Formats: sequence, structure tokens, C-alpha cells
Amino acid sequence: MTDVFDEATRRRVMSRIRCKDTGPEKRIARLLDSLGLGYIYQFRIGRYRYDFYVPELNLLIEYRSCFWHYCPYCYGDRIPVKGGINGRRWWEEKLRGNRERDKRKEELARRMGYRLIIVWEHEGDPAEVLAGKLKDFIPNGTDIHH
Repeated sequence: MTDVFDEATRRRVMSRIRCKDTGPEKRIARLLDSLGLGYIYQFRIGRYRYDFYVPELNLLIEYRSCFWHYCPYCYGDRIPVKGGINGRRWWEEKLRGNRERDKRKEELARRMGYRLIIVWEHEGDPAEVLAGKLKDFIPNGTDIHH
């Protein structure tokens, strides 16, 4: 299957895809703000960046879109792209590489003693999903319903 865009248009479209300050990340930031939790955005550990770090909970939070992070729940081992201007082989390497990088990031965070929450796109509204997952990390009595 060929791409619906010519090469120049595809490059322009792809260049506009954001890797930070995305809508889901902004929703997560608003939730953390509303809970009075201080955080560091785009926190770096070694060569990796994590979306959020909440120091008082020693907690890293990652938001992952299902396509770019090659979600095992949504895609299993099936590559969700048939070709495009880069070709199927390029996409296989890119998406599998993204998944492997995410595994390395998770392993490093845990090895360094950080706690980690991953919010996947398919789980629903990122703030609501995170609010549910935070219950295991925030002391009892803290209201996190949003």
C-alpha cells in the first residue's frame, strides 16, 4: 500500500507530531497540580527522559501513546503500518526499537529505586487513569477523584 501523501507532505505532517507538551501530558500535569504534587517535567535519568517525576513520592509517570510506543495490548507483535514512504522494514525496526527502549527505561528506573506508573492511551482519559493508579502511591485520606 502506498502513502496517501507525497513525500514532502508526509515529512511535513510527521514533523508536526509532538513529543512533549502533548494534550495528554497537559491533562496529567493539571491533575498533579490540582493534587498539590510538585513534579519535574521531562525528568532525565542517564540517557532517558521520563514524562514526570514526583519527588515526594519518588514516582516516575510515563504517558504512552499506543502507536508510537507499539502497545503490546493493542498490537501484540503485529506491526500497525503496511509501508508508507519509509517502507515496512523501517517501521518494524522503529516500532520494535521504541518498545525495547521503553523496556530499558523501565528497567533502569526500577534498578535506580524509582517507582513507576505507565498510563497507556488505550486506557482512557489520562488524568482519570492516573488518578486511579495514584491510589496505590498516595497516603490514605488524600482525595484524588477527578
